[in-house]
Amino acid sequence: MSALRNLFPGFGRRIANFFSWKGGQGIHQAGQQGSPLDMTPPTAEQLMQAAMADAMQSTDTTDTGVEKGFYELLAIICYIGPFVIALMVGTWIGDGLSVLTHANEGDSLLYRWISMFVESFVPVMSTACARAVKRTQVDQGAMGMMIASLACFIVLGIGSAAAQWFIYTAPYGSNVPMSIAVVSLFKGVAPIIADVGAGVYLSLHGYKSLKKKLAQLDERAEAVQKIFQKQAAIIDQSEKQRKEREDADAERARRSRKEEMIDRVYEMMGDSFVGAMENYLALGQGSVNGNGSRQQRTGY
Repeated sequence: MSALRNLFPGFGRRIANFFSWKGGQGIHQAGQQGSPLDMTPPTAEQLMQAAMADAMQSTDTTDTGVEKGFYELLAIICYIGPFVIALMVGTWIGDGLSVLTHANEGDSLLYRWISMFVESFVPVMSTACARAVKRTQVDQGAMGMMIASLACFIVLGIGSAAAQWFIYTAPYGSNVPMSIAVVSLFKGVAPIIADVGAGVYLSLHGYKSLKKKLAQLDERAEAVQKIFQKQAAIIDQSEKQRKEREDADAERARRSRKEEMIDRVYEMMGDSFVGAMENYLALGQGSVNGNGSRQQRTGY
């Protein structure tokens, strides 16, 4: 029932955000509510009280086996009954259209199948609304889904009622007797009332088992543990790859420095060799010039 109580404030807030001229108003209002990371974690006593309250709400600790069986039977009736009524109403609408249009056998069969198919979506939308109401109890983001399902249900219900009213009152023209009007109104509204009642019951029906709750907690804990393990493995792999890249970069830098040093040594050795050869050639040329001068002096 908390979802039903919070329906209208949440709906008004969403409408205000939708028609606001400020594009970021909805995001700003959502941000003002605070993120889960900014919330103070509950204490151990608060967690214990919440766990005890959740355990006391479990129906397997209060309802007997007969009560649970009866509730499940009502749920099955609410699931199947509206679809049976929808098929009957669709058949009646198809036959009525065939009579009004004096259709042949093929067109009559087509009218019947189309009416049954379209009429079956009325209980579908009713069931969707019930599921959306349950979903909003744990996820406020499903409010849009519930509103869309409710709008589709209203449109289909009005269309179905209008079609039945038209088919039932068409033979009387504009002079429809009061009794025929009442019967037509009942034929058009009764299936919608059944769909609404079934949807409301299905939205309220729920079997909370303590054993299932504990099993779900174990599954969630195991899922969270696996997620953390996967994240840790991904982080370790990323660190390993980063270290390998850093080692490869360091090895390339070391090789580059080594090659630069070797090139520098070769360059220095080349310069030394060229300098020695130049000195050697210079000394040799000087000795040759000295020997020629002495030979000239002795010749004279």
